[in-house]
Amino acid sequence: DDRRRAGVGVRGQHADRAGAGEGPARRGRLVVEQLGARQQHRRALRRRERRDVIGVHAREMVDRLLHGNGTENAGAIRAEMQELMFNEAFVVRNGDGLRSAASTIRSLKERYARVGIQDHSRTFNTDLMEAIELGFMLDCAELVVAGALAREESRGGHYRADFPARDGVNWLKHTLAYLEPEGVRMTSKPVTITRFEPKERVY
Repeated sequence: DDRRRAGVGVRGQHADRAGAGEGPARRGRLVVEQLGARQQHRRALRRRERRDVIGVHAREMVDRLLHGNGTENAGAIRAEMQELMFNEAFVVRNGDGLRSAASTIRSLKERYARVGIQDHSRTFNTDLMEAIELGFMLDCAELVVAGALAREESRGGHYRADFPARDGVNWLKHTLAYLEPEGVRMTSKPVTITRFEPKERVY
């Protein structure tokens, strides 16, 4: 009986020690889980806020086109933009042409703010869709021209007649363009060189 009681006592002590060690670990896991849940909740709120902002912007854009009385023709603006990009931002580019293109695109965007459509219905409205697409195409054109003007070298499909040589010292990097209310903001990030080092194309 004494031995049995002693065994029970020893096992009880081991159990107490094990439980004492498990308590902090379990509390630690709970804290980590709670922090993770809070972080997920904050991310979900930020995503919802972004969706709300985008939704408001989209509704305002559609309402402006459907209920506005603009006098500019979307087709005419589109044709001018296409001709401009073909002439000044196509395969061979130069600084003067790109600067002229940037100025013209700003003017086209000002005209786009006064664009009007003929069809004001809400179903199968291709007139509305083409007008919306034109706005995004003008944004893309502005970014393309800004990126081409900033990169003062020739590389790959980007050829600058005024900078015909490849410049790996200054331009071996990714350029990033952000369209903001004040205009285009250019930044860059380094290139990760792995197995194959970038080389000049020679034919």
